[in-house]
This record gives sequence, structure tokens and C-alpha cells, in this order.
Amino acid sequence: MDLLDFDPQPLYYDEPLSDEVWALLEAAAEGYAEEASDAPLARALEQAPESLAVWVALYRNHFYRHRHSEALSVVEQALALTTRRLGLSAPQDGPALAACLAKPDAPMILLRFHLMALKACAYLLLRLGQIGAGMALLEMLMELDTHDRLGVHSLLDVARQRFEPA
Repeated sequence: MDLLDFDPQPLYYDEPLSDEVWALLEAAAEGYAEEASDAPLARALEQAPESLAVWVALYRNHFYRHRHSEALSVVEQALALTTRRLGLSAPQDGPALAACLAKPDAPMILLRFHLMALKACAYLLLRLGQIGAGMALLEMLMELDTHDRLGVHSLLDVARQRFEPA
């Protein structure tokens, strides 16, 4: 299935959030340069633990600060959330993801989010020296995304050049 072939659906940031949570996300963005974003993000997560927008903000906060272990933890928690929403037994269950992608009424926006989170997870695993796990995850994503809509192919090529023996 082509991951770009689907009807328009609401995006993760279209999910309703309270004004207070939006204000916390804005405060985190404003405090990012002064490294004052952690506290507002933690409060936003307490108030909206099911919000993918909050999880993305928290992930970006850690990722762009090169706090890869923390970013990986956030990705894993976001994947647990999307795994539950998609009705999967495990986040990296390739056959179950393939079956979900093949459904005509598949929730493509949520599936793309899940797959992009898996790509982020793979990248972070590579950065953290967990090469085998990162490579395996990228290879699984390549099998699912035959049109390379997620851009996994180039990341996998770079990883192979960097980590596989010549």
C-alpha cells in the first residue's frame, strides 16, 4: 500500500486540547532557548497524557537537545499509545502492521504517525549504539513502506555504510 494514498483525516495536532495545555505547550516553546521547557511539558503531559501533540512536543524537546535516551523513552511511550489505539499487540509487529495497512478503512494518519515514530526509534537506537535493533527496525519499515514514503531507504543506506563491515 502507498502510504500517501488515503482520504484526508484529522492529524494528531487536530485533537482537541484544553486552553491550559495549549498555553503550557506555548510556554515550553517560548522557554526552549533558556532551557525552561521541561517543566511546562511535564505539566502538559500530566494534563493530557493521551495527546500525541504533547508527546511530539516532548520528543522534539529532548531530540533537539541531543538527549537521545530521553527522546527514545518518549518515542517508546508514544508508540505504546498508538499501538493501543491501532489495536496492535506490539509496536514493532510487522505482520500486524502490514495487515492494518491493507485494510481499506485503515486509520492512515495514525498508522503513518506510528511508522514515523518507529523510524525515530530506529534512528535513536543507532545513535545510542544499539545497532542491531536499529537496523532490524529500519529493515522492517522498508518491507512495510514499499514506495519509501517515510524516507527509510536513505537512512538504512547510511546506516549500512556506517555500521556494516565492508
